[in-house]
Amino acid sequence: MLTKYSRHLKKIFIGRKEELELLESIWEDVLEPEEHYVYVLLNAPGIGKTRLLKYFGENLEKRYLGLYFHYPCDSRHQTISSLNKTLLERFFRNVMAKRKYIITYINQISQAQEVKEKLEGFQKLLDHTNSILDHSKITLDETVTIIDHFSTYIPIFFVADEIQEFQGRIIVNDIDKESERQKKENETALHYFTRILKSLTWSNILIILSGTQYHILSQIGSKIGSPIAQKVKQVLIKNFTPQEVDQYVDAVTQEIVTPILKEKHISHGIDALLSYYRQFLQSFSGGHPRTIVFITEWFLAELETLTKRRDLNYQDFLNVLMPLIENDFKKRIFSHEKMLQIQELQASTFFPLVYHWIITHSHFGHFLGTPPTVDDPQQQEEINHLVYQLMTMGLIVQNGANQYYLTSYFHLLAFVDCFTEEYVLFLRKILHDRFFKLLCGGHAGFGYTFEHILIAALIVKGYQPSTSESKLPKNAKTQKLHEIVQMLRQIQSVELIHGDVNWKTIALKRNVLYHSPHAHLIDLFLFSDNNLLLIQMTTAVYPKKEKLYSFTRKINEIKEYHPNKKVTGWYISLFPVPLEKCDCTTDSLIISSNHDLEPILGDSLLKRLMEIKKELST
Repeated sequence: MLTKYSRHLKKIFIGRKEELELLESIWEDVLEPEEHYVYVLLNAPGIGKTRLLKYFGENLEKRYLGLYFHYPCDSRHQTISSLNKTLLERFFRNVMAKRKYIITYINQISQAQEVKEKLEGFQKLLDHTNSILDHSKITLDETVTIIDHFSTYIPIFFVADEIQEFQGRIIVNDIDKESERQKKENETALHYFTRILKSLTWSNILIILSGTQYHILSQIGSKIGSPIAQKVKQVLIKNFTPQEVDQYVDAVTQEIVTPILKEKHISHGIDALLSYYRQFLQSFSGGHPRTIVFITEWFLAELETLTKRRDLNYQDFLNVLMPLIENDFKKRIFSHEKMLQIQELQASTFFPLVYHWIITHSHFGHFLGTPPTVDDPQQQEEINHLVYQLMTMGLIVQNGANQYYLTSYFHLLAFVDCFTEEYVLFLRKILHDRFFKLLCGGHAGFGYTFEHILIAALIVKGYQPSTSESKLPKNAKTQKLHEIVQMLRQIQSVELIHGDVNWKTIALKRNVLYHSPHAHLIDLFLFSDNNLLLIQMTTAVYPKKEKLYSFTRKINEIKEYHPNKKVTGWYISLFPVPLEKCDCTTDSLIISSNHDLEPILGDSLLKRLMEIKKELST
């Protein structure tokens, strides 16, 4: 069923304005009579490099501006003649398949008196190439000369994909007539291929190299591929922005969802359903194109099931899709084989540095920043190699100059499953918690503020029956805290409130945790057994008493609107609150700060949260 929708999704192309404009400007340079650069597209798998190049190449042909040639590299070649022959055969097949198009191009761009001469020359070149392909061995000069000659009739957009397949493959020079300069012993296929490319840099050809091995691609033209040294420019292809994710949802809605629903005569609850789909992508995909498509496949596969739920809410949407996606993700995207590769990387002395870099930053968002640094250049090279390996696996993407990100929520889930440390186990517990998933919203996807991490931890710890009540010291304050824990255990769902809250008219549902990120002074609130719990949280290293005063006034204001309910405010601070000379404490206010949170958070997580916050504050 998923395959059925994959075909339709491959036709959708959105965004990429910046990248397309760059390719357009590069293409214009190719038409100038000068030596050109070879361009390398960089980033992790699934970022959309191949899709972007295909779109640009096909768009060139639609506008009659050039010829698109996609060459998939492979590792089967054992000799130079084999590589030459395969390259020229594929190129010639591409030309023959688009022969009428090329003739039309020649007619359009040529002056009347030149058309006949050019068409005759083009036909002679076709005949000559066909005769060359009959030879058992084809030289580098013959290969280059023919491709170069074709570029005089029509500019060529030449994409060599999966270029990493050539690296490490030693090929034999089996052509005796090769000049001494071209004879190489133990030459890699990549080195030889870049000799071909070097010979084409003066032609009307835009050469793009792409692939999935970040480390190899990043070194072409420097440490490897010396024939094109100093002739390579790198282009970084990034994850989708939140705006591009929205464009994708709109395209899927218009081109796939709407026709399906129209055919089945379904109209009830569609707007809400599409809103949930949009929120899911923004929350969990990280903007990673392959993950977006993967999620969308499951959304489309379950579309009819979801439309049958008359009172569908976002929690129901999560309950249907999330288990399917999580299970299939580890089979198709982040397989057991990749998890074994991560375990193999642990043999490196420097893996703990990279591992803690990822885990530490995952507490508050996708953003990882720059990799760990050490003074020794060789050791730094090893650290960078580990990062590149994780990029090749797809765990990490690069969205700026030396700025790395976790690929998606699902990639992090798969990563933490490889480890058993206490705080990693707790992180996994939070990521899997159903309330935490409901709290996610926004492009970062998970844990984008300490407040969310903290409340997720409170829900997880408070919700579990195994929480030891005996650990709570026996006094009036902790007795109230115990009552709050009991309320947390009653939570049945979480609802997001956009904008401020109208406390005069709000209809409160029992055992619902309301998340109000934009409400004044109230982060969350919960109604249970006629008790209304108002929660405000701060992670400021130096909490301000003014904020506590404002919260107290807000509690009293809400009390007036709900006189028949017991209204309690819970002020949670990661760091100690300066209560000296503070006269705002009342029976309606509970303050939990610093070590007060240990019975629920645990000592290790509390320390970890404080460490990270201090690091960010310096």
